[in-house]
Amino acid sequence: MGHAYVKNLSDILLKKIYAKGKISLGELVDYCVKNKIPLHASEGDYFEDYMLEIGFSHLILFHGLPYCENEHRPNIEAVLETKEEAKLYFDFKEHGLSKFQTDEEWQNFRKLKWKFTKGTRKMYVDDTIPRMHHMEN
Repeated sequence: MGHAYVKNLSDILLKKIYAKGKISLGELVDYCVKNKIPLHASEGDYFEDYMLEIGFSHLILFHGLPYCENEHRPNIEAVLETKEEAKLYFDFKEHGLSKFQTDEEWQNFRKLKWKFTKGTRKMYVDDTIPRMHHMEN
């Protein structure tokens, strides 16, 4: 894929969490496929679910893990209702996306729901949540 412009997907991620309270990677991808919303890349637009998964998974990394103390992240966090989800989230926090090597691990991560962290809902209303604009793959 090379270089991708993902601000449209970043906006969708945040808008869907604001509207629904929580959403999974799989639901985001399905929404984009159904509504023909692409991942914009240097080679052209991608409408395929696996390409949208790459874009949204990088957005979950961007919004879901802190990068430095001065930033307002994480803005989203996993909804943990079972021990399996807690382990999945712990693995994600410790290893990022590289932990999910098998199809079963990836499908479980795809189902994990995400919600705003405390205080982020107001940041969304005030339009002060940082958005990811570009990514390299």
